[in-house]
Formats: sequence, C-alpha cells, structure tokens
Amino acid sequence: METAVALPSLWIDWCTVTGTPALLRDEATISRFIHQAHPSRSVLKALHPVVTTRAPAWPATLREDPSALRLLLRAGAHLSRGRGTAWSTRLRTRRLLFAAVLIAPKGQGGLGLTRATIRSLTPHRFEQHLPDLETSVEQVECVNCTVWAWLDVLGANSDWSRGGVRKLIHQLDQRTNCARHQGAAPSSAWKNWPNFANLLPAIDRWGWVEPYSSMHPSSLSTLIKQLELLYETPPEPVEDPLPLPPVSASRISPEEEARILARADEVNARVAALLREYG
Repeated sequence: METAVALPSLWIDWCTVTGTPALLRDEATISRFIHQAHPSRSVLKALHPVVTTRAPAWPATLREDPSALRLLLRAGAHLSRGRGTAWSTRLRTRRLLFAAVLIAPKGQGGLGLTRATIRSLTPHRFEQHLPDLETSVEQVECVNCTVWAWLDVLGANSDWSRGGVRKLIHQLDQRTNCARHQGAAPSSAWKNWPNFANLLPAIDRWGWVEPYSSMHPSSLSTLIKQLELLYETPPEPVEDPLPLPPVSASRISPEEEARILARADEVNARVAALLREYG
C-alpha cells in the first residue's frame, strides 16, 4: 500500500495548503499542481506513474474526435432550448453537459476527471478547477458557460427548492454569444455546502435535485452512456428562442357583467335570508 511518506515534500505541502488528498493524483490535479507549485522534473517523475489513462471516464468512441465535447455541448443546447422540451429534461441535460465537461480530455476542453474523483468532488475542490475552464465564441459551445449554467441550478437548489430550480430552467436565455460567464457570476449558493460531494447529484422523476450527495455509480455509468447517444445525434442549428406572445387579459361584455352581478345579488339575498331565519 502506497503511503504519503514516499511522496515528494513539495507535493505534500501543496496538498495541505489546497486541501487536496495526497493520493489523488489524476491528470487534472497534477495539472493544477504544475501550474501553482512549479515542481521540478524529479518531483513530477515521482508523481507521474500514478497517472495512467488520460480522462479514463471519457467514452472510447469519443476519443478520436477532438471536437467531440464541442459537438456534445451544441447538441445539448439544441435539446435544452427546444420549446417542446419538458423543463425536467432541460434540467437533466444541464447536468449531462456538466458531466461531459468533468470527464472530457483536457485536449478537448474538459477536466479529464475520473469517476471516483467526480463522485467525491466538493464545491471547495471544484472551485480550484474554475480557472482551467475554456471559453468559446459561441455560448452553445462554451465550456465555461456550460459549467455556470449548472452551478446556477445548484445555487437555486441550495435550500432544496424545486420551485426555484423550475423557475430558473424556464428562463429562456436570449443570448447566443459567449456571454453567460461574462455577466453576473452564478449564484454563490452552490458553495453553501463546501465540503459535501454534491456537484453531480441525483434527480428524481419529479425534478427534485438531491442537495447533499452525488449520484450512485451505476447512475453515473448511465449518464456516460447518454453522452454517447447524444454524440450520435447530429447537432442542429440553435436558433434564438422566440419571445412568447403577451397573454391578453380575458374580457367580458357589459351584458355578461350585468348577469354575473345579478347572480351575485341573488346569492347574497339568499344567504341573508338564511341568516335571518336560523340566526
């Protein structure tokens, strides 16, 4: 069994400062370590053997296409913005695209995390990955915008509010350029439980989002299979959602109003008579 004693002291110190488990040495974590600590080659050589397959959770069928993640984001955006798509499906699509960013190879714009890392990922640790996210000219292909869209959901669900999540999902985003992450930051409430592994939660059939824990491993496997299916769906152009027509208030004619008032007077008279008789 490998122990922390055999690890370089620079790595141990960095893990202590950043709150990273010393044995967690996937590609994304090592990349952050290199960027922040500037280790020597000997230090990296001591750590590198643990890193085997890059982005091991990424489906094999998507590895040969360098644009796979972008195509997934575009196809998911089309699905989410369709007027005939149920809000619960839009909600699950946001989670699906967020998962794609987590597991996609860094060369495609993802973070290359393992399944175990995803299920143990806390808001505190994920916040350290935010500077690594890429942007795009178009919002429908922007990794950063995809992540912010899901963090908004987690923020709306911070007090386990299904109504708040549904209201958020129903808000049609009129912007097509890469603007989501350039505007106001997502609700900071997604960090309300900083040490809970709750970034990829379960969602039940009614749209309730589990606020405190990650989905089951088998559910994560299903999610990854859904990514493969979405990839096989030809991406269609995403058009700006048309504004909903204003809802005109219903009006009644003067004759109808007179009949309603007369009926109300009749009812009031009967009630008054009953009160006099039995009061």
